[in-house]
Amino acid sequence: MGPGSKAVSILSIVVFLPVLATPIAADSKSNLDTINQQKVAGAPDSEKEIYDQMMKMVDAWNRHDLDAYLDGFLRSDDILMVVEGESVRGWDLLSKALHNGYPNPQEMGTLTIDRMQVQMLAPDLGFVLAWYTMVFPKKKVYGTDTVIVKKVPEGWREMISHTSFVEP
Repeated sequence: MGPGSKAVSILSIVVFLPVLATPIAADSKSNLDTINQQKVAGAPDSEKEIYDQMMKMVDAWNRHDLDAYLDGFLRSDDILMVVEGESVRGWDLLSKALHNGYPNPQEMGTLTIDRMQVQMLAPDLGFVLAWYTMVFPKKKVYGTDTVIVKKVPEGWREMISHTSFVEP
């Protein structure tokens, strides 16, 4: 593969994942989708709770508070986060990776959710598809997150997360 093939591959994921995931979400009887505010207002409580939890994580990120951001993840060795093909398994390793990756919190950038869909998979499992823009001090990226969340006594927590992005 040539040097441009990774960019083409990333762009393909960003462009086609929402297209592939939309029919999955469309099959749900109720599906919170921020593109239609009536669907947010009329969504079942569990979908709203997941949406609220995801937005709390966005707020924590934008405050550059990694510990509050990490509170949104299931504290387990079984969690998995994949970012651009690199994977981290386990809450402790994720915490270490994020703290090492952002020794200067001001370099975390600002995260904006452009659109979010939430779909229930089971009473205690949800699926989130989010499109976002991340503005860093020296660059801007556009990305897509797919997330599986689990209901635990503390509330909804991320247990599997996959992020792909492209720099314009």
